This record gives sequence, structure tokens and C-alpha cells, in this order.
Amino acid sequence: MNLHSLEGRQFRNFDNFSFIPSSGINLLYGLNGSGKTSLLEAIYFIGTGKSFRVSKANNLIQEGASQFSLFAQLASGRGKILKAGIQRLSNQTLIKVNGDFVRKASTLANLLPIQIIEPNLHQIMDDGPEFRRKFIEWGVFHVEPSYEAVWKQYRRNLAQRNAALKKRLPDKQVKEWDRGMAQAATEIDHMRKSYLERLLSAINKTPDQENILNRCDFEYYQGWPRELSYLECLTMNLHSDKERGFTQSGPHRADIRIKLGKLQAKDILSRGQQKMLISALLVAQCQIIKAELNKDVVLLIDDFVSELDENSQKRFMRLVAATQCQAFVTATHGESLREACGDIPYRMFHVEHGQIRQVV
Repeated sequence: MNLHSLEGRQFRNFDNFSFIPSSGINLLYGLNGSGKTSLLEAIYFIGTGKSFRVSKANNLIQEGASQFSLFAQLASGRGKILKAGIQRLSNQTLIKVNGDFVRKASTLANLLPIQIIEPNLHQIMDDGPEFRRKFIEWGVFHVEPSYEAVWKQYRRNLAQRNAALKKRLPDKQVKEWDRGMAQAATEIDHMRKSYLERLLSAINKTPDQENILNRCDFEYYQGWPRELSYLECLTMNLHSDKERGFTQSGPHRADIRIKLGKLQAKDILSRGQQKMLISALLVAQCQIIKAELNKDVVLLIDDFVSELDENSQKRFMRLVAATQCQAFVTATHGESLREACGDIPYRMFHVEHGQIRQVV
């Protein structure tokens, strides 16, 4: 599905807004602080139930207001319209789909898969494995229906085991959680590896980006030694885990290592090249969702020109167009967006003082 229309009240710096995008590429321009990123944030929130900028939803409520609301119409390729709404009060979030309350924000994520490309996209390569795990998990969540439940089961067992380790309970009590963790960890690892195989296959079909993708090696580390089962690893590390007070190994420590030859790609590539590389990986994820689930992913691209020269901007936009996804792209100046698009069809909007006006 894609975003057919979006209305909002008292969200960030928007008093009241109504937005009707195209099903293809939508260009949003305006000065800093005009509301461009806030509009992307509203789209992200209607598709995930959370913000990509702040951890507390109350921070999204307009200053002086007691709540915000978002209402969207989602359109399928067959013309079916589905209605989704979110109301955030000071102490709770209410979600409705077609007039019925739903309890889980993951319901929205299944309806409207969203990927965001931010200026700090290089964090996936530069920072800790947490960012790379989230990258994997987004794709696995969408293509493996059982993944969310198995992952939550593992996290519950992990929390219980860690609590037992911190209290220095007898080994027998700590090990009560091992078999449940091992079973869930094995399933998680299998689903992740299967997804990564499909991702690598999709990468080969992604438009070439200075041949960077073809030169990269992607190594998956499952979070414990390959020669051991996870149950064996937990048993072997029990004494060390008790000393440290937490479980040191497992799928919660998994990672993807991206290399060029024997060196880490982050140590060789420029920020612009890193952005192109990670963007190409995100595009490959979109291709998997489209091919396997016949779902369209909505792409949000904030501060489009960041780290990219003019030629890279044009290559980047061709990459976006190749996904055939609905995309929302922001920049300070509209002319840079026009030039990057060239003859690629688009709809353009000017955002100013919390107002959205279509100009093309």
C-alpha cells in the first residue's frame, strides 16, 4: 500500500495540515525549521507508531496542546482504500484501522512498510552492531511472519536469565532459561540467515553504484561461535556470565560486517560512498518486500543532498526511481531536487511555517 492522503492536527509545528502526495516521487523543499522533516516524521509515525527523531511521543505534541492526531488513507494497487488513525494523548496512544481499535503498532508496520534514509545513515557502518541488527530485523520482520513472536520470546527469556545472573542465583536456576533461549535463538538465526541470502541475491539486481556493491563482502556474525550450538555456548560461558552479570553471547549480539577486501568498508569509503552503499542495501530490501509479499515500501529521504555531490545526487535519485516505491525526499532548495530528478516524474511541495503547498 502507499500513502493516499494524510491529515494532522497539533503535530510538531503543524496546527492543521492536509497532504495529498503522488504514488511516486514527492519532493519537499523549504528552509530549515519549516516543517519538512516533521512531515516525514508524521508519515513515519502513521506507519510505525513511533518517531525516528525522539523516543517519547509526547515530544511530538505541539507546544501548548494536550494531544495530536494523524489520519491517513492508504491505497492499494487495486484501488482499495484503508483508513488509519493515531491519537496521542499525554499518557497513551490510540490506534484505529478502518474504525477499529488495534493494540499493536506492528499492525501499522505490516500495512505500510516504511524505510527511512537519514543524514546520519553512516551510523549503520560507523557505530555499534545495534544499528546493523535493526537493519536486518526490519527486513526479517516483514518477510517472516513468526519472527516478531520468536524474538519477543527470546528477549523475555534473556531478561529472566540476566536477572538471575545479576542476583548470582545457583547455576541450576540460571540454566532454567537456557533451553527456551536456545530454541528461540536457533529459529531467529535461521530466519536471519535465510533473509540475508535473499538480500545478497537482491543486491545483485540493484542498479550499479560505482561498482561498490560488487566489491563488498558481507559477513554475518550470529552472536556466538559457529562451531558451537547456542545451548553449548550458554553452558560454556555460564561462569563468565555470572561474573559479569549478563548474557554475553546470543542473537542480541549479532552483527553484519561489510568489508572491501580485508579492510572494513567504513575505513575506505567516503561518507558519500557510504550513503550510496547503505541506500543500495535499503533498495534491495524494498525489492525483496515487493517480490515476496507484493507490498510497496514507502521511502523517506531526509536532507537529500547531504554528503552527495551533484553526480551522486542524480545516481541516488535514479536508484530511488528504480524501486518504483512511493518516496518522500526533502532538501532546503527545490532546484537541487529538480536537477537531481532530471526527467524522472515527480510532484513537488513547498513547506513553510507549517504549511504545505503543491507547486508542481
